[in-house]
Amino acid sequence: MAENKHKELLIAYHSWLGYDPSWAKERVGAKRLLASEYTTDDIKRCYDHYKSTKFWRDKHLSLTYIAANIGAWIKENKQPETNLDKWYHENN
Repeated sequence: MAENKHKELLIAYHSWLGYDPSWAKERVGAKRLLASEYTTDDIKRCYDHYKSTKFWRDKHLSLTYIAANIGAWIKENKQPETNLDKWYHENN
């Protein structure tokens, strides 16, 4: 069961990226995220949040980075991002 979730997360992540990352590094991040019982939806929302900021827009955002920061992000962002939030992150 855990193997399926791991594979599903990596497939989803690949679709978000649109290219092949360093899979060894991403597997480590995926394992940490799943061990902490984050859902793919939680991870995707966190990924989208960071990618919507100017800093991360043109950089690779790894699952390892997300794993290190998702706890704090979830604490501050319990609700899905609104259009106003998205605009703010895109413009600041």
